[in-house]
Amino acid sequence: MAHKHNIKALDTLLKDLCNSDELFGGNIVVFGGDFRQVLPALPHKTQAEAFDASLVSSSLWSQLRKVSLTENIRAKEDPHFQSFFLTLEMETYKQEILHR
Repeated sequence: MAHKHNIKALDTLLKDLCNSDELFGGNIVVFGGDFRQVLPALPHKTQAEAFDASLVSSSLWSQLRKVSLTENIRAKEDPHFQSFFLTLEMETYKQEILHR
């Protein structure tokens, strides 16, 4: 994960290069990942400080269009992976309940 300042710098750079006031200079930029789970790696920082450095806490976050994948093609075509994925999903769900 990139620090939110890096994303803001990319926005500023693309606006300057494209001579545009649109977000990212009017270019399509794709960010991938689970933004609720993956935080920037910041040595010697707390979890709260890492969250504060993430894209989710950036002023740009509200301007971005969020798209979620709705179908896992690999799980559909690979029964072994599907079984593994479902087990992993159940363990994650149990951990979420325990931490509430």
